[in-house]
Amino acid sequence: MLNIIQKKLNESSAISLIALLISLENGKATPLLDIDLEPTPYTMISYNSQRANSFSENEPTHLARERSSVPTLQIKPIRDEAINQVAEESNANTNTVSIVREEEREQSTSYLPLIMEKEDGAKTVSPFLRDYQDTLLQMNDLSYSLVKGYVKLSNEQMENLMDEGWKITGFTGLEGENSTFGDLSGIICYNQKKSLMTVVYHGTATIDDGVRAGWETNLDAMPVDAHTLGLNIPGKVHKGFAKKYVSTKDDVLGIIKQLMARMSAKEKENLRIVFTGHSQAGGVGNLALYDIVANHGKELFHEGFENSEDSRFYGYFLSVPRVGDRDYVDAVHSKVGKDYLIRQNVHGDPVTIGLGNKTLGRTLGLFVPYFKRISVYEDSGYLLLDTGSKAWKRINNLTLKEETKKYRKQLFYRFLNEQKEVLKYAINPVPLAKEVVQKTRGTNIILKTPGALWALTKGIGKRALNTPIPGLKALKDLIVDSLTTRFAHYHYGFNHRDGRGAVFDPKVVSRDWDTMLKKGMDKRHN
Repeated sequence: MLNIIQKKLNESSAISLIALLISLENGKATPLLDIDLEPTPYTMISYNSQRANSFSENEPTHLARERSSVPTLQIKPIRDEAINQVAEESNANTNTVSIVREEEREQSTSYLPLIMEKEDGAKTVSPFLRDYQDTLLQMNDLSYSLVKGYVKLSNEQMENLMDEGWKITGFTGLEGENSTFGDLSGIICYNQKKSLMTVVYHGTATIDDGVRAGWETNLDAMPVDAHTLGLNIPGKVHKGFAKKYVSTKDDVLGIIKQLMARMSAKEKENLRIVFTGHSQAGGVGNLALYDIVANHGKELFHEGFENSEDSRFYGYFLSVPRVGDRDYVDAVHSKVGKDYLIRQNVHGDPVTIGLGNKTLGRTLGLFVPYFKRISVYEDSGYLLLDTGSKAWKRINNLTLKEETKKYRKQLFYRFLNEQKEVLKYAINPVPLAKEVVQKTRGTNIILKTPGALWALTKGIGKRALNTPIPGLKALKDLIVDSLTTRFAHYHYGFNHRDGRGAVFDPKVVSRDWDTMLKKGMDKRHN
């Protein structure tokens, strides 16, 4: 059985860096990833300064309740000498390890960009995405399952990925307008046989999950100079997304470096890294992709590194909001390569066009300057544009209908139980009598009868008013449920999973790549 390690605060308020995923086999905890992780200065400083707002104290109650108690890991940092030694050995072997021949390169989907040009000049989606899309969707689903506390589901998802040879570790960050909510921000997966690594952020945890910080990050949308946040990124970028990336950068980059330090020269030569995420995660992942390619690509690979030539990094993002202005987008296309970045959206999804809507921004900006400021954001990469009606058909299948039926049945039974408790409270005379006695205790004898009548009237009125509340709440839940079920597919979501609210769902995501690419180009989103 698989679970997440709960982050622990010790007496000195130091916090263990990473919430590693572990495998509990025969009652013994063993790391999924055979690697020792080094604490990063940013994590230590940030979490120490926010102890009162730590992940352990702020996590959703259902997540805390279901999280298993597991041993604390001993963190043994990889020393710089060990990393340097591996790097020296890798450089020494460079001359003996032949560069992949061009014919091998053409046969390997790993070396292809995400968008290719056919002989007739038309654009097409490369076999690389066709081969790995389902895996990337599973990983996006897993990132949500972990942060939302779907223990059984996340266990199954991790077991499936492990069976395919993936090893998984988590990375942490901070969320919220004031960056005070400690978060398991995503996972990094590595498959040695496939020579593939993925960096998977999770999207927004909904308010129903007890977390408001994610929405604070989304709505902290003012464009800012990234340099003011310590990032070497050009142009103006989404402040909330940039702050979240900054809080995760040391962990993400540190894990990538430590994984690569364990690789042979041949493994490092074949390695490809995909950044992916849904919704908010796509925005944060977009910034992460650019920063690591532009500012750390040479450090990770070689001095002459150019992603458009080396084909090392890819970005595949779903239902993604815009994250930067034209200067930022031009830099992304220059450093990462437009052909190496895909966003897949459903036509009609407000999240994907809410930021950077020029017409709306300029109109509303005449009255509220904020709207004009957030109209600077633009799209990056190529668009795979899905059709809302087709997404609705995919979501309206038998399996999902069963989930809907189950969820609404849960709402109905919850309503009956609540109504039973309210009625039992309303018609039980004993609590009412106790209230009347309590209200008139110590009252002057002349006022006792009027006081008792007044207390009795208030008590009956309170019970009468409270009686319909569960019914009204159930009606509200059903209305919200019907609306979100009808429109969730526009954001590649579905509204039910174990009664826990709206979620990302891979079953809604289209695999009709070239049709979506043509629609995206026809809409002139690129």
